[in-house]
Amino acid sequence: MDLPIYDVDVGIWGDNRTKKERGRIRNIKDFVDRIPEAVHLRKTENIEPGASDDPVAKLFRRSDLPHHAWQKYALFDNNKPYTRNLISTDHETYTLLLLCWNPEQESPIHDHPCDGCWLQVLEGGVREVRYDRQLNRVSQNEYRRGGLSYITDNVGYHKVGNPTQTAAVTLHLYAPPFETCKCWHSDKANPSEPSEGKSVNHSEYGILKET
Repeated sequence: MDLPIYDVDVGIWGDNRTKKERGRIRNIKDFVDRIPEAVHLRKTENIEPGASDDPVAKLFRRSDLPHHAWQKYALFDNNKPYTRNLISTDHETYTLLLLCWNPEQESPIHDHPCDGCWLQVLEGGVREVRYDRQLNRVSQNEYRRGGLSYITDNVGYHKVGNPTQTAAVTLHLYAPPFETCKCWHSDKANPSEPSEGKSVNHSEYGILKET
């Protein structure tokens, strides 16, 4: 007779899990392995990011990554508002990053020179403020653990920050990868005169980059 298997991630006997629990993605490798197919399907079917049938958004919603699954990538720097930590990329289809936010810090307003950006909160909370192309504020939302957001330049620009007094961690997928973007450090800036933001990683694959 086969004995039930104990799942240390879920913390219950494996054969007692619900169908929904068995479908959850609980480690980074399983998540990464599914990215290329999801990105390819979204692009070939011309599905808008965040739509109900968006396969990338569905992938994020299936994930339930415990702290130990991503902690090796969560490298903070007290001298920076936030750090970009590379988890995985194929240099063509996608880049998966873990962003670590110090308390009460935020990004500049920026665009996304790619097909889409998906963001999910893994720990703490973040605030997203969206702008139109004239840098007029159009919306503001706050997300806690598990919260998912998605944006393209068709929607507008945004900035993301940690408004709380505790650290926050977010998972970001960019498809395809990009090296630079347009940035504005204030909504009072001239929309036609952005500065250039460069995609500089604080760490790659869990290892700090030399400065």
